[in-house]
Amino acid sequence: MKTDAANIGAGQEVFNGTCAHCHGPNGVQSERKIDLRLLKKRYGDDMEATYWKTVHEGRPSKGMPAWKEVFSDDELRNVYAFLQTLQNGSDN
Repeated sequence: MKTDAANIGAGQEVFNGTCAHCHGPNGVQSERKIDLRLLKKRYGDDMEATYWKTVHEGRPSKGMPAWKEVFSDDELRNVYAFLQTLQNGSDN
């Protein structure tokens, strides 16, 4: 998928309009378990697969709703593109 500034900006808009309620504006969150800046560090190569499973199916036991009926895959792809920019190159 081609990711450009427009995709990232659109993803940021969706994120801040919906996800920031729990995960913090622009993904800035001090509570580690819901800090999405740690996805790459936490999941490594499984980050993308974990993202898709989580946003499609949710994690109801943890208060995370499923979003597949609310947002299109293109919109969710843009949110993922935005989240990738938050990972600070943390590969360890």
